[in-house]
Amino acid sequence: MNKDKWEELSKIAETFKKKTREEWTNIFDGTDACVAPILNLSEAPNHPHLKSRNTFLEVDNYMQPAPAPRFSNPKRRYKNSPQTVGQNNDEVCQKYNLDINHFKKKINRILVCIVPISIMSSFLNLLISLTICGKYCGRLILFFGLLAKFLVINMDSLFQPSTY
Repeated sequence: MNKDKWEELSKIAETFKKKTREEWTNIFDGTDACVAPILNLSEAPNHPHLKSRNTFLEVDNYMQPAPAPRFSNPKRRYKNSPQTVGQNNDEVCQKYNLDINHFKKKINRILVCIVPISIMSSFLNLLISLTICGKYCGRLILFFGLLAKFLVINMDSLFQPSTY
């Protein structure tokens, strides 16, 4: 953004702050200005413009955007609600002749590694934000960095399922 325009843009921003979204919507309603309110996901399906174009549809009590583009059949019925993450992993693996257990093991290894790294990262951020680590802060950062690197590099060998 052009820094020379910041003061001017600041004045425009202050003007917009003086009214609510609804007030601005009413001011521009019926004009030729390209202005529309920014709607959240609970408001959008009820907006007259989006309703008139069947932009959203409800399937299994789940409001979702309708597929686009919509062709000549406006009454088309959608029978399935959106899938949850991992809902049909078994079917997909079977269809493409993949070993689901192989993928589950890989995911578990990644999770086992991510959790300790996340905990270490949170602890380190806490130490830094509280500024209690003083002269040892650099050493702690180095320690946690090296430990995280070690875990990532050796993840496969460290987290192999036990054979005994």
